[in-house]
Amino acid sequence: FERADFLLVLTQLRAGKLDAALNAAQALVSKHPDAAQAHNLLGAVFETRKDLVAARKAYQQSATLAPKGRSGLLNIARMDLLAGDHEASGRGFQSVLDGYPRETTALLGLARIASDAGATEQSLELLERARTQNPTAVRPRLILATYYLRRGVASKALQAAEEALAQASDSPAVLTVLGQAQLANQRAADAMKTFNTLVKAVP
Repeated sequence: FERADFLLVLTQLRAGKLDAALNAAQALVSKHPDAAQAHNLLGAVFETRKDLVAARKAYQQSATLAPKGRSGLLNIARMDLLAGDHEASGRGFQSVLDGYPRETTALLGLARIASDAGATEQSLELLERARTQNPTAVRPRLILATYYLRRGVASKALQAAEEALAQASDSPAVLTVLGQAQLANQRAADAMKTFNTLVKAVP
């Protein structure tokens, strides 16, 4: 379908124009009822509007139309995780990994489930797998940096934070964790520079 229609929905979502976004997303689905992406986008609009029942229905339709795709399945698994249904969420994330072994969102989802269950080593293994298999992914590195900071493993925290910085040098979240890691490694001057950059990066 037309990229312009897709971008229109995203633009309205980001602007907080939820009614307009919903109308545009529904029009897109009407125009392209067999397009999995259109249903997935409609699901995102419903989820932003807090209509979780309608969001799940749209995501499920997306998954039905593209059974070998990722987006619909990932969103359903993510919703299950937010709802606290770890068993269903785990199955969903694993089904994605069966087809896409390097999928970052699925690996992070399983890591969260393992962490919530107290399986710290399994969670860490999944986070490291997400990191090594996705060299440009920022989220695994941020999560790992925070994990190592909390456990006093300063050198590993700094390494993960520096890797995240290489991919997102102007991200406030990355700069915050990097500054904390630098302080933990007794690099006060570097931390000061990082926090000064953070101040300038935040509007």
